[in-house]
Amino acid sequence: IVAIKYKDGVSMASDMGGVYPVTAPEPAVGGYEGGGDVEKSNHFGKLQDLIEQYESEELRLESLTAKQKKAMGAFLGSYDRFRVVQDKAIQLRNLLGETESEMAACEAETFKLGAASREADAEMADSQQMLQATAEKIGSL
Repeated sequence: IVAIKYKDGVSMASDMGGVYPVTAPEPAVGGYEGGGDVEKSNHFGKLQDLIEQYESEELRLESLTAKQKKAMGAFLGSYDRFRVVQDKAIQLRNLLGETESEMAACEAETFKLGAASREADAEMADSQQMLQATAEKIGSL
């Protein structure tokens, strides 16, 4: 709820349902006697205006407090999501580093085993040639 008092003395209040004029009871000036009635009435009117202004500011502060609370809640929620995503990014970077290291180790092992396989292929070819030569010698006897 927001209440506003304009310079011309008109007060308006607003809530989620709409805007409404606010009517305050006129200050009772009865009971004052003597020539100071006008002065006392003016003093009472100023006091009433100040009270209305104070109440209006209280309503405004209440509205701003709710607005700030909502904004702070949204900010904290957003910050929490940011931290979760940031932590996930850090974990993924670490995992990527580990994976790249593992991949480099596997690549080195593959090259080493490939060289061993090629060496074994050459030895097998030599062995097959020796076997064939020996078989030919046996067949010529």
